[in-house]
Amino acid sequence: INAKVLMPGQAEFAKRIMRQTYSSEIFYELLRKPFVENYKPQHVQSVVAWYRSPLGKKILNSEKESNSSDNLMAEMVLFEKNLSRAPLGKKRLSSIKAIERSLRRTEAGKSLYLGYVKLMHPFNKNIKGKNLAKLLRKLDKSITKPMRKINLRVLFYSYKKLKDEELEQYAGFLNSPAGHWYNQLALKGFKNGVRRISNDAEVTQGELIKELASGGPQFPLTKAIAPPGYRYLLISKRDPFRPLIKKDRKPISFDEAQVVVRKVPGVSKKEKVLPPAKKRESK
Repeated sequence: INAKVLMPGQAEFAKRIMRQTYSSEIFYELLRKPFVENYKPQHVQSVVAWYRSPLGKKILNSEKESNSSDNLMAEMVLFEKNLSRAPLGKKRLSSIKAIERSLRRTEAGKSLYLGYVKLMHPFNKNIKGKNLAKLLRKLDKSITKPMRKINLRVLFYSYKKLKDEELEQYAGFLNSPAGHWYNQLALKGFKNGVRRISNDAEVTQGELIKELASGGPQFPLTKAIAPPGYRYLLISKRDPFRPLIKKDRKPISFDEAQVVVRKVPGVSKKEKVLPPAKKRESK
């Protein structure tokens, strides 16, 4: 969404920091709390009845299937290429947009994204030293559109097997008093959970900062939490756990949780790493 405030590898790094202090019991307790405080038996019955209906189960299974995919992004790209040949109809597009608004996924995604930025603030040279509160307020507005675009893409893919009429029915339920009650409280609980996890994770963040400032040389906490390759940026040394060059002499291709090492130790910028000369075959 914004490579400047959340550099490659930092989203995974922030997740790992959060996992150090994450408690599923505490998170789900915070998730349930708004429902307990605003209990509406008639709404509870309507929500339960809807998601237990054939269509409700079909929708939940569709979401579960896409969320559990190991190749979600690749599958989405292929799906979108096929859409270029047969674009979505206006009715389907309108229903999915209405569903996204009612589910409040953009707001939920923003709270988690801003939590990542907050944890990475001391480790990101692009934003280190900037006023964090001011930065988060600015991001809260600027990332809304790109976050919604991502969520819509996921929903288009997740609901690919649903008929237009089924999506229209789901959008209608979400816009009902019971659907509105449920999603509003679910968002409140999710935000409270993310806020608690982020605050608890600041303890681990502080321990990491102290360890890096100490100069090591072992860096046990950094090694345990930081993604392979990203350690290089944190300790200003090449990550000894990752080779720089493959056997075929091609640079290592790092994924989202890794970074490219820009300088090979011992080789100046003007020099080039050349492959060994091929031996001439004797005639």
